[in-house]
Amino acid sequence: MRDIHFLIIIVCLTLGLGIGGAVVFACSDPDPPGPPIGIDSPGGGVVLMGTTEVKATVGEDVKFESVEFFANDKSIGKDDEAPYSVKWDTTTVANGKYELTAVGTPSEGEKVKSKIVTVTVENSKDS
Repeated sequence: MRDIHFLIIIVCLTLGLGIGGAVVFACSDPDPPGPPIGIDSPGGGVVLMGTTEVKATVGEDVKFESVEFFANDKSIGKDDEAPYSVKWDTTTVANGKYELTAVGTPSEGEKVKSKIVTVTVENSKDS
């Protein structure tokens, strides 16, 4: 839900007739921008097996010294050069749902975390 930042009320009175009215304008900010980093691939809801590439995109004019990738908050790799990506061997984890995130480390300032992308790992027992 968006916050209303200001409210303008204009009351109009007609000269000497006692007729009045009110016009109300409510303004709010559009949805705030997302973080300057995101998981580009795989997409949300995808079923993974074997080794897959996890890629991050970063906003224009955004530079990170490194991007570290996580599956359920456990590191699956780090890349120090754009375009940022890692290979994830899903046979090393149990089948099930995983929340993927990317964390960018800038040269100055605080680390930036992407929104979560949820995927499902379904490797056969023979993998």
